[in-house]
Amino acid sequence: FEVDQRGDGLAIAAAGGQQADGSGIDAAIAAEHQQTVDTAAGEGAITVGKWLETQGFEVKYLTDAKGTKDVRVSDVFDAIEEFVNRGTLEQLVVYFSGHGFLKNSAEHWMLSRAPVNPNEAASLTESVEFAKDSGIPNVVFISDACRSTPASLQAERVRPSIIFPNS
Repeated sequence: FEVDQRGDGLAIAAAGGQQADGSGIDAAIAAEHQQTVDTAAGEGAITVGKWLETQGFEVKYLTDAKGTKDVRVSDVFDAIEEFVNRGTLEQLVVYFSGHGFLKNSAEHWMLSRAPVNPNEAASLTESVEFAKDSGIPNVVFISDACRSTPASLQAERVRPSIIFPNS
């Protein structure tokens, strides 16, 4: 991938559990990262988030579209951690659309500041492993991202983070 091509989207959705009145608890986070003319990735995250709302999910949106603030690994981690800490969820959906790459047989998602900030990427492979211990019985990851190999030293130096808490 080219290190100057950025434009990613991320949606995180959770469902399940019950509130005190017996009604279901459904939740979602939709995040996008798009800093290019091509807005398909960001629009994809918003579209998925809106669809999840129609399915009864609570949706939180994280976006850097249209000049808003960057989507940072800490934003994504905090949003997921909030859902994990509820302890009542039956399902969590994590949807990512945008730039990614494959390194050492592991998929990495590039967030707003990557690859310039080598810490602003998410490790799908490691996050899947951490999700297994999150206490949420059904965690679904959907990755609509390129999986090309790093094409530059800058991209090779990216060190992705884990977006699930260490439960």
